[in-house]
Formats: sequence, C-alpha cells, structure tokens
Amino acid sequence: SYVLAADVPKTPTNGYVSRPDWYPTLAQILGSPNGAEPTCSPSSVKFTSPVLPLDQLAPAIPYGLMVGGHVTPIDHAYLGIKSLSKSPSQLSTSDYVAVTAPADGLITEVSNLGSPNSHRVVINHGCNLYSVYMVLNKPSGVLANYVSELASKGSVSLSIKVKAGDEFGRQRDNMLDFNVFDGTQWLSGFANPHAYLTGDTYKPYTADYLPFFTGEIRTVLENSLQRTSAPRIGKIDQDIVGSASGNWFLAGTNGYGGGLLSSY
Repeated sequence: SYVLAADVPKTPTNGYVSRPDWYPTLAQILGSPNGAEPTCSPSSVKFTSPVLPLDQLAPAIPYGLMVGGHVTPIDHAYLGIKSLSKSPSQLSTSDYVAVTAPADGLITEVSNLGSPNSHRVVINHGCNLYSVYMVLNKPSGVLANYVSELASKGSVSLSIKVKAGDEFGRQRDNMLDFNVFDGTQWLSGFANPHAYLTGDTYKPYTADYLPFFTGEIRTVLENSLQRTSAPRIGKIDQDIVGSASGNWFLAGTNGYGGGLLSSY
C-alpha cells in the first residue's frame, strides 16, 4: 500500500525524465474509471472557451508563488478579476462573474475547502487532461442542484457532462486558483518525487495551460500573467539533485504528507 523511501532507487543525476514505474499514473490519482490510461493525446484537446470572461480579467499570478500555508512552489495560477479592485463593502451580487468549462468534459468532483465561499472542482477533459479550480466562490449552472448536498457532505463525486462554455460556478471575492494536469507530461525537476506520494501526488503532472487555449483567449491569458520572461506560466520544480537547491522534507517522515515513517 505504501512505497517507502527505501523501496525506490536513488534519483538519477538529471532527475526522472519520465514517470518512474513505482509512481501512480494521473488517471489513478484523479480517479478515471479503473485507472485506465487514455489512448488519445492531451494535445488533441482544445480549450475554446475562457475560464473567466476575458473583459473581466485582472493581472494573474503564475505558477511557483511561495506564500502563506504553501510550503513548496504553488502548482496553480491565480486568475484575477476586476471586482477585486473594490472593497468588500462595495461588492454586490452583480459583481459575480461566471466560471465556465474551457472545453467539453466530465465534472468528477466538487468539494468544500472549509468555508462557504471556497470550493474545488475537477473536470476530466479526456485524453489524460484535467483542469482544476479552487477557492471557487459559488457552485452554479450545471452544479446548482448539488449545493445542498455539498453543504451536508463536504464533497460529492460526480459524472456531469459539460460543454465548452457551460457555467459551473461564480466568482467575486478572491482570485480563482486554476491549473491543468497532463498525464503524459512529467516535471523532471523534483529531486525527490517519492515525497509527493503522501500529498499533492498530482504535482509532477502540472502542465502549462497556455498551449491548450486557442487564439485570442491564449493571448489575453498570457498577457495577464505577472511574469514577462519564459516560461510565462512559471516553474515549480526547482530542485537540483545533489545540491541544497529545492524542496526539503523533514527527516524521519514520508514526505509531503508529514507522516512518520514509523507509522507506515
């Protein structure tokens, strides 16, 4: 049930350039039926609809921020919206903007992140590609009928078909966390990928979302990012094998989850 540090080989000098066989696939992590690997390519999926209205976007924070309770470079971007220029006392219901599916897919999960205006939604777009939304203020649209169930259970597993442009949420009070996971990609800059088996297991599959968006949408999203050098989306895997550079984990624990080795 558990792969311990002693069970895996030493990380190669240049890191793992592809998923090691002891690490779960993205389909297994995010719950695709039977964990089956799709045969189509993620690059065949095109995001033809913006996540937020383009005319309501404000500057966005790329991947890699280090702040607050995050103890490693953050694996999602923060999409800004114009309502955030107002003070909370100035906000009204008319300031909410729609959060929409960028492409066809299945909503597989909606969960509460601990407060009434903070939710997580996962969309499986097929072809080993997922988009994830966090700190979503209000489930709406295709998720409107699940608000009461979510309030009582905290998390609901779903299989709701969505089309590009379908509304599933509303945002007003904070930036929207957004990222994409690609099961065919692997970030080689983690010196100790074993550490993520107990928390944020999907992290090595974090992908740049810009190439999936078409035309004007990509241009607007790229121009909104608060980073002008490449890669515009940022970088989260900063480890250098054999050096002090990168993410560190407490000795005697099984990595990111923090559990003592003695408890496994």
